[in-house]
Amino acid sequence: MLGVKHKRTKPYTPKHNGKFERYNRILAGELLYSRTWNSEAGRSAAVAVWNVHL
Repeated sequence: MLGVKHKRTKPYTPKHNGKFERYNRILAGELLYSRTWNSEAGRSAAVAVWNVHL
């Protein structure tokens, strides 16, 4: 998936997890739950476009 690799961090370590937690919060608030989606395919396509503009 576009050279993205899964990385594990120590749980409950804000120093390491802060950027990931912030990204997830923004993604959920601004895209995933800001409207009603008709299909998972449409939602996935919107996430792909959103990641390019982030």
